[in-house]
Amino acid sequence: PPTAVMIVVDSSGSMTTDAVEGKTKYDLALDGATACLDTLGDRDYCGIMTLEEKYTEEMNVQPMTQMAICLPKRML
Repeated sequence: PPTAVMIVVDSSGSMTTDAVEGKTKYDLALDGATACLDTLGDRDYCGIMTLEEKYTEEMNVQPMTQMAICLPKRML
């Protein structure tokens, strides 16, 4: 059956802290989100939210076939 995933990425100020090998915590979070997206197929669905003091729905749940069209530029 298809899978639906909502990815929530912490975009608070603490995520700008260096983590490893010149990458920030935010960079690592995006790497993890990308790894998750890479496991999904064309029949699956995904949405993206960021969380700072409040959450922002960057992209509502969409079919993976629409992901490249809908993905917010700042999330790339």
